Amino acid sequence: MLILRIRHAETALADGRLDEAFELVREPKLRGHRRGQDLATRLVEAFTKRGREHLTAGRFAAALTDCEKAQQLAGDQPQLIALRSEAMDAATNQRRAERIKANAVAAARDEIDNGRLAAGERLLAVASVHDTRAGQLLQELGQRHNLVDSAVKGADDALDRDDIDAALVELDRARHADRSDKRIKELSDRLKHVLRDRLNEAIEEGRLDRADSLGQRLIRVDEQGAESQHLLAALAQCKAAWERIDHGRVHDAEEICRRLMVQFPKAKWITEACKHLSAANDSMESLRTGPLGLLTTAPTFRHDAPTQSPSMSPRITRVSPVPSAQPGRDARDTGNGLPSKFIVPVDGAGSCLVFRQSTVTIGPISSDRIPDIGLIAEAGAPVATIERADEDYFLRGSVLAVNDKPAANKLLVSGDRISLTPRCRVSFIVPSAASTTAVLDLIGARFPRADVRRVVLLDRELVIGPGMSSHMRCDTTPEPIVLHVRDNRLFCRSTAEVEVNGQPMDREKGIPVGANVRVGLVSFVVTKA
Repeated sequence: MLILRIRHAETALADGRLDEAFELVREPKLRGHRRGQDLATRLVEAFTKRGREHLTAGRFAAALTDCEKAQQLAGDQPQLIALRSEAMDAATNQRRAERIKANAVAAARDEIDNGRLAAGERLLAVASVHDTRAGQLLQELGQRHNLVDSAVKGADDALDRDDIDAALVELDRARHADRSDKRIKELSDRLKHVLRDRLNEAIEEGRLDRADSLGQRLIRVDEQGAESQHLLAALAQCKAAWERIDHGRVHDAEEICRRLMVQFPKAKWITEACKHLSAANDSMESLRTGPLGLLTTAPTFRHDAPTQSPSMSPRITRVSPVPSAQPGRDARDTGNGLPSKFIVPVDGAGSCLVFRQSTVTIGPISSDRIPDIGLIAEAGAPVATIERADEDYFLRGSVLAVNDKPAANKLLVSGDRISLTPRCRVSFIVPSAASTTAVLDLIGARFPRADVRRVVLLDRELVIGPGMSSHMRCDTTPEPIVLHVRDNRLFCRSTAEVEVNGQPMDREKGIPVGANVRVGLVSFVVTKA
């Protein structure tokens, strides 16, 4: 029987079935036989050889297994100790390399999410091309590069046809995808020069309404540049001069205009304004020193009213019209609760206009039928309706086109481009598949408020955070900030502490309108629209 097992083990060894031979040879009775000892020696040599092959091929666990079996048969022989040491060192180095790759992939993800694609590519070069996570990031990198290419081309085309608004939208798209692309800086510089020249020209021509609009656009491109700050400060001085005039402070307005006259010597309207303000100031001085000025110190007596002290002379009060109810005002829009329409300005991320109702209208602000979302567009543009039903959005009414094709009633999907006119277009986007809240981005149109960058059609929650899956992108927060409505009040959910007016948020009252909210590095205010 023993000889039969020895022959069985020899056959297994000859056929290369080392593990089967090992199970037979490991029995003490078999190894006590002379043929069994010879068989064990040959089996150890075979395990050593195969272990070396595993080590060379990078199969370190298999090499350690063969080494362990050989040691069980032959003990700690020098060649086996060396094989085991080499296999363990190689396995340790492999684990270290995997950790480095994992850290590189994680760091690359952060760089890509923050819009620094070049840095992400350099980090991914450390990871293996066969790594699944690295492969997914490389695929996303390709998509973002395509998005940047498309946005840069779209911005160039928009500038060529003198459409600054469309160029700004495309520039924002490119910046969100990749902040480090040198083409974006070149495009931004080109836009800065165009806006500066037009703003300077508008101020010199006295088109301050147009200058104000251009100034809002310049802030989006270059708020910190010295030349831009000079022009924006001049525009602010123009507004300050008008404010002084509106409040009867003619002398102060004249001083401001004389300073502006030095900055803009070609602006004839400033010279004319200074002349009129000087004349008005002289006239006011004449009135104050004339007979009417004596009434400022003379007591006034009325037989039908008690005597009044001169110091208590009545003032002229400006009467403001009573505001009428706005179209589309929701029944929930009360003074105590959350309005059905409000604005969320976020520091460093701009502002968004939020609608809570399931149905909103969009069209030109000058239309006879005042829309909920009023755009600065041709007066003859149609007013369309966007309606949310369950988890779907429908476009009702007649528009020029959807995705450059004629359309009327349509089920909207994320990415649809709605054209009210050839120059007034909006993009419908559902940023996150986990939320039915949608957003509208302008393409070639603009809101009356230049600081508002997008409209949010709020369903259950509004996400402020990094990445393109947020309803309002803000790269200064590492984690998403979720705003949600409960009992007609607004609440905030985040991993960071939520402070309202410097105090922890009341979980019963939530965030009142007008309160200053800080969540980690992000601060914002909820204001009525």
